[in-house]
Amino acid sequence: MNTLFANCMQACFGRDQQGRRVYLALIAATLLYCPLLFSGLDRYGRHDWDQFTFRYETPRLALLRDRQLPLWNPYVNGGTVLLAHPDSPFPSPWYLPVLALGAPLGLRVQVVLFMMLGTAGMAALLRRWNVPSPGCFAGGVVFMMSAHFALHIAEGHLEWSVLGLMPWLMLCVLRFGADLRFVIVAALLLSSVLTFGSVYIMAVYLPFLSVWAMLESIRTRSWRFALGWGGTVVLTLFLSAVKLLPQLEFVGTNPRQVTVEGLSPAGLIAVFLDPRQALLYQATRDGQAPLQMRDRGVFNEFSKSLPDTVSTTIHDRLWKLGADHQWHEYGAYITYLGLALAVCGFVVSWRSQWPLYATGLVAIVTVLGNGSPIDLWALLQQLPLYRSLTVPSRFLAAVVFVLAVAVGHGLGWLCRRAARADSRSLLASVRYGIPMAIYLELAVLGWNLFGDIFVGRPIQLPYHRQFATRYKEITVYYPTMYSYLYPALKSNSGVLRGYENIQVRRGKVRTADDADYRGEAYLESSQDTVSIRDWTMSRVRVAFRVNAPDRLVLNQNYFTGWRAKIHGSAGVREPFAVANGQGLVSIAVDPGDDEVEFYYLPNSFLLGAWISGITLTACALLLSLTAFHASRPPQKS
Repeated sequence: MNTLFANCMQACFGRDQQGRRVYLALIAATLLYCPLLFSGLDRYGRHDWDQFTFRYETPRLALLRDRQLPLWNPYVNGGTVLLAHPDSPFPSPWYLPVLALGAPLGLRVQVVLFMMLGTAGMAALLRRWNVPSPGCFAGGVVFMMSAHFALHIAEGHLEWSVLGLMPWLMLCVLRFGADLRFVIVAALLLSSVLTFGSVYIMAVYLPFLSVWAMLESIRTRSWRFALGWGGTVVLTLFLSAVKLLPQLEFVGTNPRQVTVEGLSPAGLIAVFLDPRQALLYQATRDGQAPLQMRDRGVFNEFSKSLPDTVSTTIHDRLWKLGADHQWHEYGAYITYLGLALAVCGFVVSWRSQWPLYATGLVAIVTVLGNGSPIDLWALLQQLPLYRSLTVPSRFLAAVVFVLAVAVGHGLGWLCRRAARADSRSLLASVRYGIPMAIYLELAVLGWNLFGDIFVGRPIQLPYHRQFATRYKEITVYYPTMYSYLYPALKSNSGVLRGYENIQVRRGKVRTADDADYRGEAYLESSQDTVSIRDWTMSRVRVAFRVNAPDRLVLNQNYFTGWRAKIHGSAGVREPFAVANGQGLVSIAVDPGDDEVEFYYLPNSFLLGAWISGITLTACALLLSLTAFHASRPPQKS
């Protein structure tokens, strides 16, 4: 194991002091890029920051407060799955910062940590290809500080953070030819992304790296890359089964409707060449703002940043180019200087990097969707895991990766040419001036975007010591947010109609102001007294008395996996709970029964946990055994 770790460190960071300086410079550049991300710690973030703060805080409550696995979430839409939800970050090890610090602060720290990993990872990847240090620095900056990443974070797409792991994944794949143990390392890394709930990064990079590995095998005339990558994907599925199996069960039961989407080829001009990325984002954000925001007097104060004439004009122009969404889905500006270096890099490194550049071209065609003569996105949506995905422009995450590699090669070539010119001033301008110019322009863009995230004023809702009945509608208005899930969670209350990106089937869950509300637990056919003794996220204990057979109902949506433990004069029995006629969790009870403990524990989770546990154990044993044999001294003959 020590040998493998040493190989990883040497392959990634090398041994020279100059390389380490590049990584330290990129860490410093990241810290200078992100300070405004920590402004307004007491304020709510714009748009999707609310739902991701909610999605990341709920597993923390289950683990730390309730001392149970985060399997069920009663706080949204009448109850829904937690671990099985595609956006849930548990059980990935990358969830630890949020688990330790809480979602509001932990998510911001998470963004910075992944930016550091991403910039350093791209630099390490470029150093493996013998790119000089300035090119490594510029490539790392372009990859994690382009408009693409900053816009998604500003919008609240926090799953984009794991973009910073993709260079490390490619580094592992490049090691397949020398050491097949890196198949296990790559699978561990990829499974940590899948279990982190980063659906779109997985959806983009699985086909991207598959095509690249195939072409790289052709270039090197060795099938180790393609076969090793195939083994990585299969092993990842087994390692991730603890989350993947429940997730597939949930998404399969609640399919998402998708639409035909695309972008005009002319729209790529604004994507790559328009430096006004923050302005384009603000214009589409303001232009698509819900009308009720304008009807309330607080819209101009909190949310609107541009005059109607500006936002409407820009929005209409982008709409004609096929931009159906706000601009955070499209921006991928890397500066004019960066684009020039990328073009240079394509030319000078084509011979060695043509598999990657060809795969980047495929990614651009996918970005265009139905705006391209060949709609690759529509073909991908025929696959099972892609049938519920939208927005083909998210393949820009792969395009930016390719551009960053090309920028590194382009600047590296310029550095070599400048060194031959025997001019110190020219060499200094190329080595330091060009990377710094790219960094400063992208940093200003990042400051503009990150400084405009946390603008929602905190509103204190009354806190309930025990789980409270779900709000039908919160009367407090949040003009910059798409939802109000996290404020309600802080008050230990649920939201009946909250934001959800999957069309989930809902039962007739009722709130306290509903005329038919009978409590959070009740008997279906009688008015006998029912009392809740204990309520945690995945368990509810209910005491009752019945004189005739009846049905005990929990005011929660039913989903496969609900069970019950019934205590009574006849002992304890543990049947599966079922849905009553209104789609709620229920169980049949008899006279003599006095307590029911409802709990959510799906078979898909149990099966997945066994598969993941066995696979992880096997991987650890295999790595240990191979490391032991590698470290043994040779036998004397």
